[in-house]
Amino acid sequence: MKLFGMTEDLLSEFYDIVGEYATSSITLRRNRVAIQSFYQLAAALMIFFIIYFSVRFLSLTIASLGVFLFAMFRLAPRVSTLNKLVYDIESDLPHLVRTHEFANHLEDSQEPDSGSQEVVDEIQTLDFDGVSFSYDSEQVLEDISFRVNQGEFVAFVGQSGAGKSTIVSLLARMYNPESGTIEANGIPISEFDIREWRSEIAMVRQNPHIFNETLRDNLSLSENVPESEMKRVAEIARVTEFLDELPDGYDTVVGDDGVKLSGGQRQRVALARALLTDAELLVLDEATSDLDSDLEQRIHRAIENLDEDRTILAIAHRLSTVRNADTIYTIENGRISEQGTHEDLLAEEGTYAELYSIQ
Repeated sequence: MKLFGMTEDLLSEFYDIVGEYATSSITLRRNRVAIQSFYQLAAALMIFFIIYFSVRFLSLTIASLGVFLFAMFRLAPRVSTLNKLVYDIESDLPHLVRTHEFANHLEDSQEPDSGSQEVVDEIQTLDFDGVSFSYDSEQVLEDISFRVNQGEFVAFVGQSGAGKSTIVSLLARMYNPESGTIEANGIPISEFDIREWRSEIAMVRQNPHIFNETLRDNLSLSENVPESEMKRVAEIARVTEFLDELPDGYDTVVGDDGVKLSGGQRQRVALARALLTDAELLVLDEATSDLDSDLEQRIHRAIENLDEDRTILAIAHRLSTVRNADTIYTIENGRISEQGTHEDLLAEEGTYAELYSIQ
């Protein structure tokens, strides 16, 4: 949401939903009071008839009736209060637990401070200079340094947990590095307006979020996108290959988090969505991992043939998809252990060559 600049729109929608919830809660409480009043009236009538029949037909003495009524009126409110308390606890406790967990999550993911400088017109160079970062005192990245020039295709490979995804998270300013700097054209990205900087990054994650909207809205994010441009990126991301399976084509509602789509289809939608943006940096974080190898390679070849000014950073599990990268960095234990082209790294017979031979 942050990367696509949708925070304010979603907050507005959230406030509308909260308002509707508050209105519904007030209506519910009014109805509950009305029902309770009806029950109290019904209980009073029932007691009246019990007294009448007990005295009239059962010859119940006034003393016995008094003891019965005293016990009932003393116990009934307490039983009712206890029942209501149990009901309220059972209904509210799950919400309180989730709210507490959500509040803790917000405390752990504070938004980095935004700069005020406008982002440069063209990102000609991107530099990581001695960048280190840790999660909960566990070192994830240590002294990472590299440069990416405009139009280059750069890949990061390595075992799971090596720190590859953290690199792109720092690039998108989801976090700030503990030491070192990240610069665009020699300017620290922390000095840029954070929303404007993120608008220059189109990121596709392994598990992308799909909205409970039409396929068209998921691709365009409600922006006015020409139909021809939408079809162009849909062809590149191979969305067109499953479009005929959808009952209403681009106007098919795909369900909450794309439940009506397969994992590979969701990834293709997210990729097409990223290609529709004007972002200079395209970041692919295991973006096609759910596709078969043939389709994955066809999509990567199409992406590599895009506008030469677009810089591509890819995190890859299948090394065959990054063979054509200008530079490949092998990440081990939070450090860059190797760098070079596919052929160079195979010739070194190091970690990259070992990973490639396994696949």
